[in-house]
Amino acid sequence: MTTIKGSTKINNLIVDGNLDVNGETNINSTSVKIKDNTITLNSKESSNKVSKGTAGIEFYRGSSPSYKIIYDESDQQLKAGLSNNLKPIASKEYVNTTISDTKTEIIKQMNESDFLNLAPKINYGEDTVKVTTSGLTATIPTMSILLGGYFSKITTAIKVTLKANTTNYIYLERDSSDRTRINVSVSSTLTIAEGSRQFNRICVAAITTNGSSATNTKIYRINTGYNDYLFNT
Repeated sequence: MTTIKGSTKINNLIVDGNLDVNGETNINSTSVKIKDNTITLNSKESSNKVSKGTAGIEFYRGSSPSYKIIYDESDQQLKAGLSNNLKPIASKEYVNTTISDTKTEIIKQMNESDFLNLAPKINYGEDTVKVTTSGLTATIPTMSILLGGYFSKITTAIKVTLKANTTNYIYLERDSSDRTRINVSVSSTLTIAEGSRQFNRICVAAITTNGSSATNTKIYRINTGYNDYLFNT
């Protein structure tokens, strides 16, 4: 084993065997080639973690903050970025899970919100206003809905009286003078043909009655994105 101490200049050096360097190593080389396909950092660690908190690679940028790719032991995440603004590096699985969780939370918050212009509880695809009946009374439940170009929320169930021995068509309509208000009406005439489109008025149900109660209820399936109507029997 040969030991070199102090300042020694060697033009060309070939080392057969291991090279141990005690102290700081400065390599002034224009090209560094390493045959090994894995570089091990923090190899002298004796505990079960990175004792110094982080381990990684730093890119020197002169007077600007360095760029780093490091493992942070404090939260066990791989991070990258400027030395004063490191951010976690997300895996594909982490991103997919985060997007899914965020979407679920946004929908939850929108559905629970009382503010206008937020997404309704009924989705942009096929859906229904689940009208129920008791005797000659129909009830429209609390819900959010897109009508007349605005999202709004029915905060209190609405009860309407049905006419006996006929078919009752129940309509929801955006108030022309107050966009926060939805008017409910009952008619014996279907003025919106199935499959037709209207912007601020929808027929949500067709309820046939006898002298004392509903005998048949057809609920309209609504495409809330542009208010298309088809019977959902």
